[in-house]
Amino acid sequence: MATETAVTVAAPIQARVIATWMSVAIYLMFCGVVLLNAVARPVANWDALAYVASVVRHQGETRPAVIHENAYGAVARAVTPDQMQNLREGNAYRRAQAADPAAFVSMLPMYEVKGGYIWLVSALSRLADPVSVMRALSLAATLAMLATLLLALWRIGALHLAGLVVPPLAALQVIDLASISTPDPLVAALSVGATALIVTGRSARPPLASLVLLLLAVAIRPDMLVATTGLPVALVAGCGCAAWLEGNRPGSALKAAFRTVGLAPWLAALAGFGIYLVAKAGVAHPGWWAHFNFTFVTQQENMTGFAPAFEWRIYVSAVARAILRLLRDETWSWIALAIALSAVLFMRIRDLGPVLIGLVIFVIWNLAARMIAFPLPDARIATPILITLLMVAGAYLVRPARPVPTQQPVQRAS
Repeated sequence: MATETAVTVAAPIQARVIATWMSVAIYLMFCGVVLLNAVARPVANWDALAYVASVVRHQGETRPAVIHENAYGAVARAVTPDQMQNLREGNAYRRAQAADPAAFVSMLPMYEVKGGYIWLVSALSRLADPVSVMRALSLAATLAMLATLLLALWRIGALHLAGLVVPPLAALQVIDLASISTPDPLVAALSVGATALIVTGRSARPPLASLVLLLLAVAIRPDMLVATTGLPVALVAGCGCAAWLEGNRPGSALKAAFRTVGLAPWLAALAGFGIYLVAKAGVAHPGWWAHFNFTFVTQQENMTGFAPAFEWRIYVSAVARAILRLLRDETWSWIALAIALSAVLFMRIRDLGPVLIGLVIFVIWNLAARMIAFPLPDARIATPILITLLMVAGAYLVRPARPVPTQQPVQRAS
């Protein structure tokens, strides 16, 4: 009888081990595809021209014709002739930029505001050409992000779920993320690293390393200020919500939440504002509305003197069109909705706990703020947000079960 019991217990354990190894193998296979695709088929995106030109200007060149020639020459040496022809002549905007150095240079402040990225590429350009540097940074950052996700799943005891996160990663176009020449892969890696430290630490008081990673992300892409300002608010809300669900009064729950989260995340938010202001101060950026108008309303061939007056009708219409495009063209938006629906159907908020509730609020805040302020539908922007959601789901699925209260038998008087 004892032998039969041991076999019965060992069989599920052995199946779980096999499933875990298979799951990790699928995940590593996906990572291999990411690596091979980035090496064999790098993406030739137009932004590479602007970032190379920004690096050239950062290094001291001021003549538009020289900046233009250096940028187009560097990219032409790194892509195929057909790809370069598309970058030069793919549409009216690209033809105008290829023909007019002054118009091309007028675009650069919208890229130079990402000063940390420009500085990093400029510093590493002593070792290789800027395009190779940007591609290497994107590949290294994407692989680091995938390694962080795998490590986080292992730390929370959800390694057997690694294979299940591959379809969402594929829908997020992580394979292409590794080969584009933009700061987005680096920002994604830093952001995922920050939230992974919080998920695996299971503490509503974020470790200093996670706050540093978010501040580095702001230095590379200033709109990541959304994350640094939203994190302390989300964690306080998560702690307060968890305490309220346990029966505490709302006021006392909120006070306890502030004490639990601590002062450091709020100081990091202030530091994020400082980094944002420094990034904007050294660049002739046209401002939020001009940049918004250029991206979502009318693409200008020359940004010099472009300062349209703000109009609510134009803004609301542009946001609506961007959201429609998101739902029509981007698979990740429907995956996010499916995950949200699954959460409503299968998760109990009480069982999430303060940290996971806070991170869910953090995810919602990030998506909502980005859709309101600058509704870029690209998956590269949403990648770190949805990977955080995947980590939260994994942590929830392997949480310790709550003990079921047992009813004490009623003693009857004799």
